[in-house]
Amino acid sequence: GTLNMIRAFSPAMRRRGHGVIVNMLTVGSHVCFPNMGSYCASKAAVSVYLEGLRVELNPYNIKVITVKPGFVKTPMTDQNKFKMPFLMSADRAAGIIVDGIKKGKRIIQFPLPMVVLTRLAGLLPGSLYEWIASKTRR
Repeated sequence: GTLNMIRAFSPAMRRRGHGVIVNMLTVGSHVCFPNMGSYCASKAAVSVYLEGLRVELNPYNIKVITVKPGFVKTPMTDQNKFKMPFLMSADRAAGIIVDGIKKGKRIIQFPLPMVVLTRLAGLLPGSLYEWIASKTRR
């Protein structure tokens, strides 16, 4: 869906000489959580795609913004049966996103403790991460 939307809109943006593409991912694109392999992998793929697209579209004055929130209270997360650290309201998350877009940030990621934890988890040796992750399985 992401690729199809960008392919549909980017030619007009190129002709116009400006535009903004904002895509919602997750801090889970940094590291895979147990029982979320497909979800995290798809988000990681889109994250890498957007990194390349950001460089590709820069000469056309098209900004590519990647949004990577942690857990946000929504009807979807209300169905989760696991602990969601640093859960925040949708209104607060929306404010952070709008503020980041206005400031022209390339990547908007929050909350900071969740960003730091997922980044650090991605730096751990595989066997250590797998051991820790196995202790947190749902």
